[in-house]
Amino acid sequence: MGFPVVYFFVFCGNESGGICFTIHHPPSTFIKSLLSALFVVILDIVVDPLAHLGDQWFLGKIYYYPKPGFYFDVPLSNFAGWFLVSFVIVGVNLMLERFFKPSTIHTCPPAVWRDPPSTFFIKYSGPALYFGIFIFNWGITLWIRQWWLAFFDLVWILIPGYLFYRHAGPAKTN
Repeated sequence: MGFPVVYFFVFCGNESGGICFTIHHPPSTFIKSLLSALFVVILDIVVDPLAHLGDQWFLGKIYYYPKPGFYFDVPLSNFAGWFLVSFVIVGVNLMLERFFKPSTIHTCPPAVWRDPPSTFFIKYSGPALYFGIFIFNWGITLWIRQWWLAFFDLVWILIPGYLFYRHAGPAKTN
């Protein structure tokens, strides 16, 4: 078939992490879709160069690019494709959700909100998935001694890291 099954799991993880990262904040569907797609692409910038180097670790050589790109051999079209697909999927899902459940978007029963462990899970599960994917990939990058890729991975993860810190960081005191 030529399409590794692992792509499905990577896509689901990236999409879930990107969506959960933005779900409670920006008011418009367009902005949520845009930010979610940005977060997915940032994670893809970390994942794809490492997957491309799969022959250096236990993933194996699962694909190649006929015309290697500028970012650790990954072409720009790959990142643009992830952005477009993510933007459309998230936008369509958010519009459908609003259409089918207008009064229950992103809400939980009151009993769940009073329970601190559940609230903690609801608030941090998306970012935990997102940063978990990053940490796994960054660890493998260090293990195969791709120092420049590891450095640029840290630079890229600063964007969602900073935004997460601003959102979930220490409470502001008056």
